[in-house]
Amino acid sequence: MFFPYEKSVYWLMMGAAYLLAVSTIYTGYASFGSYTLPVSALPAIPAAYVQHETPLSISLFSEPDAWTPYTVGEMSPDDEAIFYSPESKLPLKVVGIVRQRDSKKDLAIIDSASSQFTVSVSDIVQEHSSRIIRIFNDRVIISHQGLYQSLIMTQEGAFLP
Repeated sequence: MFFPYEKSVYWLMMGAAYLLAVSTIYTGYASFGSYTLPVSALPAIPAAYVQHETPLSISLFSEPDAWTPYTVGEMSPDDEAIFYSPESKLPLKVVGIVRQRDSKKDLAIIDSASSQFTVSVSDIVQEHSSRIIRIFNDRVIISHQGLYQSLIMTQEGAFLP
């Protein structure tokens, strides 16, 4: 050990340094015997850098800027992997699908809170600003906010070949 004093003096000085650090943190002042020095406060953080989200509103797996292969620019609508697009959180339900030999003529019946309507490939669902990309036997793939998402047909739905 490089400390020139005995161990007891060493631990006494370490304890004093610890107490000084703790009192400085809690009071904002550093006291050295009869001298008291104010510790300058950190500058305020600009409002642009402050995040107002609570810890409960932050999710590791639904980060808005996180990369995903199901981004509209990353995957072609003709790619077969589009079938595995994540399920949409939109309040839309597929209640029926009619498949044709020409896939561009496929139809899907979608139930929204206000009504049911029929869509085909490249139609736009006005209520939610989403576009129909592909129609499979059990799901409809939409493009919503730059991501491919699945609307999966419910058990009550019907498939007509």
